[in-house]
Amino acid sequence: MKKVIALSAVLFGICTVLFASPPDGNWFTDANAAMAEAKAKQLPVFAYFTGSDWCPYCKIFSEKVLQTQRFRDFATGKVVLLYLDFPQEQQLPESLARQNEEWQARYRVGGFPTVLLVDADGNEIDRLGYTPQGDFIATLKAALNPAKEADYIPAAGWMNNFDKALALATEKKLPVVLVFTGSDWSSEDKTFKSDVLESKALHEFAAGKAVLVCVDFPRSVLLPRPILRQNSELLEKYQPADLPATLILNAAGEKIGGFDGRLDAAAYLGKLKTALDSEQGNRK
Repeated sequence: MKKVIALSAVLFGICTVLFASPPDGNWFTDANAAMAEAKAKQLPVFAYFTGSDWCPYCKIFSEKVLQTQRFRDFATGKVVLLYLDFPQEQQLPESLARQNEEWQARYRVGGFPTVLLVDADGNEIDRLGYTPQGDFIATLKAALNPAKEADYIPAAGWMNNFDKALALATEKKLPVVLVFTGSDWSSEDKTFKSDVLESKALHEFAAGKAVLVCVDFPRSVLLPRPILRQNSELLEKYQPADLPATLILNAAGEKIGGFDGRLDAAAYLGKLKTALDSEQGNRK
């Protein structure tokens, strides 16, 4: 009987280690070893704070992002992966639990999942969260390769800064046309951008009638970090059913109309005119 109990304890211990283990064998759990690797290879540390056995978003993040081949291919040679787990049902070795708590306190991590990008000297470079509606790898790309906001134009004639667009809408007493798009996902998306969003007819129609804002999620262009963070927040806030989607907002940012779909120029302009005319009629 004692042997059975002892064997059960051993098996439980093995299950604990497996359950709390990183997504794959490319991750460090020893922070000192990860920092040494980062210094040797001159790479930042990708420190992932997770509650592996209780945090719903951590489980989704691990499955949908960290365990994918796309993430592995991107991360290789760009970051050193460090896994910092805070399980509730499983018990970590005391030294590992203490190390993880020290990192949590040092960087003031209050929620999970959280990813910190840290240089080899321990300085925080950036802090990334996760939302299922966004593209985390695009967010990571932008964090590792920061671009200047002033250098980024999502579509000719469209603004990219939402706060500035709302301020302009308030000043001019105009509604906001907010378009969510993945401008380079397919040939149809590229055509929608060039033939519709950037068309002369659309801009001539919208002049003096609305403030145009493009919320883009391109895959071949690195967005400035503030813009990508803003776009992810807008995606989560307004939750369009699909991309592309067009929303009509008032100057306070409240949704008052909109439509979905990748339309040709004439159809898009017709729907936009109907939506803006309806909004204008409601204001009278």
